[in-house]
Amino acid sequence: MMRSRVTATSLAVATIVGVLASVVGVAPAATAAAPDDTTYSITQGLDTSPATVGSAAGKPATVRFAAPVASPARIDLVQASAERYWYWATGVEATLSGFAPGESVTATDTSPSGAVLTFERLVVGADGTLTHTFNAQVLAPEVGAHQLRVTGSTSGYSAAAVLTVTDNALEKLTVTTTPASISQQQYLRQPVTIRATGLKPREKVLFNLLGPDSSAQAIGVREGLRADANGVFTYQLRSLTAAVPAGVWTVGIQSSTGIYGNGTFTVTSSPAPTSAGTLAVPSPVISTASFMIDGAAFAIRNFKKFDSFDLALTTPSGAVRAIGTSRTNGIGAFSDRIVTTTEPAPGTYTLTATSRSTGSILSTTFGVQGADGKVPLNPSISVAPSTLSVSALENPNGGTAVTLRNAPPSSNVVVSLVSPELYVVLLRDGSTPAGTRYLRGTTDASGTLTLTLTSARVWNPGTYRLEVYVGDGVLRTPVVLTAATASSPRSAPAAPSAPATTAPSPTTKPSPTTSPSPTTKPSPAASPTTSPSPTTKPSPAVTAKPSATPTAKPSPAATAKPSTPGAPALGGTTPAPVSR
Repeated sequence: MMRSRVTATSLAVATIVGVLASVVGVAPAATAAAPDDTTYSITQGLDTSPATVGSAAGKPATVRFAAPVASPARIDLVQASAERYWYWATGVEATLSGFAPGESVTATDTSPSGAVLTFERLVVGADGTLTHTFNAQVLAPEVGAHQLRVTGSTSGYSAAAVLTVTDNALEKLTVTTTPASISQQQYLRQPVTIRATGLKPREKVLFNLLGPDSSAQAIGVREGLRADANGVFTYQLRSLTAAVPAGVWTVGIQSSTGIYGNGTFTVTSSPAPTSAGTLAVPSPVISTASFMIDGAAFAIRNFKKFDSFDLALTTPSGAVRAIGTSRTNGIGAFSDRIVTTTEPAPGTYTLTATSRSTGSILSTTFGVQGADGKVPLNPSISVAPSTLSVSALENPNGGTAVTLRNAPPSSNVVVSLVSPELYVVLLRDGSTPAGTRYLRGTTDASGTLTLTLTSARVWNPGTYRLEVYVGDGVLRTPVVLTAATASSPRSAPAAPSAPATTAPSPTTKPSPTTSPSPTTKPSPAASPTTSPSPTTKPSPAVTAKPSATPTAKPSPAATAKPSTPGAPALGGTTPAPVSR
């Protein structure tokens, strides 16, 4: 079959004819003219010789254009496809080869919609090769063909491979929450109804709840939760405190057969009411021996009558110790002593009482003397600058200086930077080309340590959380990253479907001597009360909180994870009892 072709020449002729016809008042022909095969030239003649340029001697010189050099670079995937969850949780291993020795490599993932995710910058070995695991940075990456591309920064060599991402085979439950958003005060009086469909009649159900403060709770373990006769599971969550953390809460439901589903609801902040109550200590300074023998006395006055409140003690190192819950009497008063069985560290302690009914907070401080009879200053951190651009943080010669003061001499210190999406930023440490999530150092004889933070990859602007672990506590302060330029925002992982991240208890910290294991397998989620096996793959279900050790892997559903497997979990705040 012959196909007609409209050339630039025929279009130009048709246009000229149309214009002339308009000038002389003759209507243009209604049908297209036959193809015009007329050829055109110029009067001076055409150059039919190869491309030339004038030489210094005024003689013609032939220019030869080199053919493109084929890139020797390769990216070979261990697997051609992965389920959405597993691409996020365990990632896909790939071998890079054919790059210049020791060069840095930029890696990207272009999803079916065209969205581009930039991974952390990689550095190949002296032989130009590297084996690396690529992880989706969101819990539910797009289904379809993803192009993984790697490009050398000095050689310019580039290679790509296609990874097919499929739906999660076991994510079959539909989980809804009503209401989808609720205030802290409302949540204290009104439940959030959780509903899951797709279960078998009377099937056993595991229910896990992840909070925006990195807390994780197994709900209803003692109740023996089950679906009803129609295969529908319904549960009503009600907060036990007005101080429940605000943010996105993630609900994970798993059946006894292994299928699962996730849902979310948002708790919004309610202004904490003012209280006329007081929390005071009779002795603002006590000795270490007195603290151990007599305890630290305190008294609450003029609080709400018969009100339940949570007591917490912040130690000089910044560790938050949940003491427990108590209740005021009929005149809104309560008195007691804080006791300890171990020798307390000298420094300033902060005691807080948070009302469970109103969310109002009372606080006071007291000092514990050291051997010299003085109350030492508490450890503190400073960041200079505390606001900088993304490109400044990424600059190996830039970054920001973090200084720890007043810590115990020769203390092991661990420093991390957490993004607004709760990913731990990869930082340069001078020994790991790809960067590390936890910088480590030791304080000097005066208890001081200064570390310079520079990022080993590109991140989005936003308010980040700097965490400095020292002793048994953690000190936190914000670091603000601004855009590199106003017109070109930097690429970084998208936020997870829920910002909850598994976390150790407030009393634990990343080991200052143990590095994350990149090969540890995810822990299973057969039951929230069963110890995870280090060799078993996780089941695609929500679990009670995965292990907080630096080698722990996430469990499949309703869990947020560090940006690559094996990273230490984030430090979190004291989990609040939020359900009944």
